[in-house]
Amino acid sequence: MSSKKRVSKKKEVLPDPSKISDGKFNYYIRGWSSYTSIKNLTRISHELVESCTGANREVGPIPKTNVLILPTDGNENSGKEDLEGSLTVELELADQLRVEGITKKLVKEKAALIRSWKPVDPAQEPPPPESQPPSDEVKNKEVKNANESDTGMNPEILENTAQVPEDVSNNPIDDAIINTPPLPEIDAEQIFAERLLAELQEIEVEYGAQFGTLDNLIMGDLHIMGVEPSIVVHPDIVVEVAEKENKTIKKSSKIKSNVDKGKKNKKKLNPEQLAELERQEAEEQALRERQVQEAIERSRRKEEYLKTFSHPDRWAHITITGLTFTGKIRVSRAHVTFQNCRFMGQLSREDTDEPQLSVYPYSVVHLTKCTFEMPSNCGLYAFPFSQVSLKKCLFSGLSQQELASVEYKDRLGNTKDLQNLDNVEASSSKSNEKIKNFTGNLSRDIETAEQPLSEELVIKYNALRKSNALLVGVQVDSARISIEDCRFIFLGIGVLFCGRCVFSEFPQLPSIGDEFKSHAAMTMKNSQLHHMYGTAVVIAAFDVLLKNNKIHDCEYYGVDCYAKFFNVSVLRNYFGIYAVVRIRKGMRIKLLNNTLHEPLVDDNIYNNPCLDSVY
Repeated sequence: MSSKKRVSKKKEVLPDPSKISDGKFNYYIRGWSSYTSIKNLTRISHELVESCTGANREVGPIPKTNVLILPTDGNENSGKEDLEGSLTVELELADQLRVEGITKKLVKEKAALIRSWKPVDPAQEPPPPESQPPSDEVKNKEVKNANESDTGMNPEILENTAQVPEDVSNNPIDDAIINTPPLPEIDAEQIFAERLLAELQEIEVEYGAQFGTLDNLIMGDLHIMGVEPSIVVHPDIVVEVAEKENKTIKKSSKIKSNVDKGKKNKKKLNPEQLAELERQEAEEQALRERQVQEAIERSRRKEEYLKTFSHPDRWAHITITGLTFTGKIRVSRAHVTFQNCRFMGQLSREDTDEPQLSVYPYSVVHLTKCTFEMPSNCGLYAFPFSQVSLKKCLFSGLSQQELASVEYKDRLGNTKDLQNLDNVEASSSKSNEKIKNFTGNLSRDIETAEQPLSEELVIKYNALRKSNALLVGVQVDSARISIEDCRFIFLGIGVLFCGRCVFSEFPQLPSIGDEFKSHAAMTMKNSQLHHMYGTAVVIAAFDVLLKNNKIHDCEYYGVDCYAKFFNVSVLRNYFGIYAVVRIRKGMRIKLLNNTLHEPLVDDNIYNNPCLDSVY
């Protein structure tokens, strides 16, 4: 018989729950959640940092955490809980934190997937089919309910009471009882606006944020910054003490092995020698304690010294998606990525000098498909030594909804009647193409402009011109910036480049992105700038690159290059009608392969009177 091998089954050992690493976390703000305000982000971040802090005060890697913000109700008070307390809410956010806004459409879709196993209420039973007449019990029940609703009393009590006819002529009659309140009038404008917004949410716009971000309003000014990085410096004497202790342990083990051999030859110590040994051990122990205290004090002073520096490589990386900000936003001590966000201006605020988004020094901010609309002064301001990248963003002096609604109404035929409101969805579903460019005429010469505007946009454009509000889309002050595939419309100045950016003074960050690998510090590529009641691009800086941009319909200049600056390249750009390029005296510029529809204004070119013809 063949011998069978016995298979030894290993006993399954379950892991310790305290040692299992946590995965992704999900937090919710607003709605049914206990976190009612955006201010709770600071509390969530500090809890995450504390959970990842070890016994030696070192913070380990923080897991990716999602914070989902539920949509507002749409009433006037929704979102105003963020305004309570101070005027500017300071948010300290942890690393690997993702704040995302949830749209109402997504909430409805998720709620429709949830089945309710609650028993059906008998009062809410569906009516019987038309083929089967209702039973007598149902008829009697309906009659009793009707009597109770008319008299407000039990029919059994009414049977025992005598009914006396009332004299209606003698009783005072309230006019409010006789005159029923009129039905509320249907506001056609409001219905059309709601359906317009609902249809715009289905369309994917080419530039700027989607219209679904309007469901998540963050009201009030915010100061977004990361949790202060913890700097821990261990005492240097601890290593030396540990090495000495290891050596003493090894020596003691050798001595113990030789104790038995040398017991007979060992001499006894007198009391004076024992006292001398104890005194030496006490001195060594005191010296060791003093060295440890000095090392701890040195490490503490070094920590305080290191905390005086910014340490951008230790800052938190945060992602914010799908939110609408109605106040001023400041970013400092953090690297933030904004995706599909909207920055709306409030013209009623007194502090109109502050930009909609301010990026403080050494912060890295990435903006993808974001909208800056109706700024009071400036849309985006980059402080010196900050780094900003823009992709598919929209900068407009008007609201994005007003721009989109003009094109949307043209597709609908401007129908606002109640009879045609039912056919809105049918007529709009035929064309689901992306929203076209909102380009158009200048009021000074409609026939010769680059592209036409609608009458409504012409009126609003003229109102912006008469207000004399110098609105700036992007202002860069000795910072590093990359602008790609963006649009600027209805502004006084589209982009204002100022100062000089020195690469050697910037911190070396590992995950900075490919946007900042250009040789030029300030770049703008493949962007559109049109319908400016000022100048599209003002260059008063060093190391600037403009490439493959389209500029037209500007009141003053398409590009205005100031003097005493060099290393400026303007390559393969299209300057259409009313987009004059001006080069001031003393400006060194590389102007190659551009298309100019207007004559170049170069202050560095002089006419030679000796070459003039003589008659």
